[in-house]
Amino acid sequence: MPTPRTSPKTARPPSGSRRATRAAGARAPSAMLVRTLAGLAMLGACLTPATAQERRAPALQPERVLIDRSLRERVVVLESIDDQRVRFTDRDGLTRSLPIDDVFALLTLRPAPLASESAPHAGAPSAALERAHAEGRVRLRTGESLPGALLGLDPADRAGAGEAPVRWLAPAVGEVRIAIDDIERLTLREGLHEDAETDPFADTVVLTNGDTLRGFIESLGDTVALDTDRGMIELEQASVAFVRFAEAPAPPRPRHMLALEGGVVLAARATRASEPGELRLALARGEVAGEPAEPSEGDSISEITVPFSAIEAVRFHARELVPLASLEPERVEPVGDRAHTDPPRPPLARPLGLDDLAFDGPLASTWIIPAGADAFATTALLPERWRVWGDCTLTVTITIPGEAPRELARVRLREREPEHRLRFDLPDPDVERRRLTLRLEPGPRGPIQNRVTLERPVFRLRAE
Repeated sequence: MPTPRTSPKTARPPSGSRRATRAAGARAPSAMLVRTLAGLAMLGACLTPATAQERRAPALQPERVLIDRSLRERVVVLESIDDQRVRFTDRDGLTRSLPIDDVFALLTLRPAPLASESAPHAGAPSAALERAHAEGRVRLRTGESLPGALLGLDPADRAGAGEAPVRWLAPAVGEVRIAIDDIERLTLREGLHEDAETDPFADTVVLTNGDTLRGFIESLGDTVALDTDRGMIELEQASVAFVRFAEAPAPPRPRHMLALEGGVVLAARATRASEPGELRLALARGEVAGEPAEPSEGDSISEITVPFSAIEAVRFHARELVPLASLEPERVEPVGDRAHTDPPRPPLARPLGLDDLAFDGPLASTWIIPAGADAFATTALLPERWRVWGDCTLTVTITIPGEAPRELARVRLREREPEHRLRFDLPDPDVERRRLTLRLEPGPRGPIQNRVTLERPVFRLRAE
């Protein structure tokens, strides 16, 4: 049977507890992810390369796109990352390096080798890891994400007002313990009723049959206990699709984000010196006023080391880069005689939110520019399958409140000129509610195959 997370229902909730805070319509922020020593051992077994030969073989690494602080992109093969610099080989075969403060992101250009093609790992995962399925997923409010399986609550490690953390078994990482207030969504069966309506001020349990219940989660395990207005309800875990926890104040955005194979996303506060072919990170912990805190006493796991071959993407200084795809357009309008248009959408999801945006023109789409953004960059591309007839003009304008729109760029996309790199500074970064408009207009052939993709469109925020 699951272990209750809180004191009996008849007891008065402690001041500042999650239940007391819920009554006020919000939840206080709490400590971040807590990982167990066993998890570190499993992580080392699963992710640390076995031989120095593998670590010294950058030629086996996939090509990656490196985005630097100026928003310049270049294709590289990684050699090493430490606490000071990122070293790489460019396409001219030259070895170069950049200070880590000047690197924003690293993205795999082509898929990494399959596990069967890679060198064997040192050791083998435990039987528990072999049994753990990846049908579930826990998503944290920091952006971290771990596929795996629910083990239940840990009554031996209660925090603050007496809440026990959730025990979660992630095949790629091992067993982790997570403070409940850090969890945004806990999925037990992926792909079921993803669009079900949830309540920001209550825990929402969505069942596999589509039914929705709201209340306060009392326990998680083989059964899920939900305290509702109609009393306590106990549900078999197999009948639960997902739990969406009540909203809480957003925590500070992590300094660095790491995406690994298998959908694992981790937050980190610093890089560390490591061997070539590996990345060593100090994991994120609770933060105060945006500054990372040191691991708490008894928190035995504070760092991880992963081989480059397991990394899909890294975002350094994640607070200073805002993907356009993460923002909803303020307005989308058809251009010309077109009666309707769909908003730009990512053609596919990429790790850490650095998505492309596909435009089905003619159209004009406007976004509110994030406060403090001082630069924007993207590559405008007419995909090859649309180049026979595609011919259109992309215009980028900025509107500052109280001023007329100002044109920043105008490029023609057609078979002879299918690609343009765009990068420009944004004026008046201190002014709020500036607007960026991208307008796609038909060329001489009319609105035929005016379909353009913006690759990795991003805003740069001024350094904090």
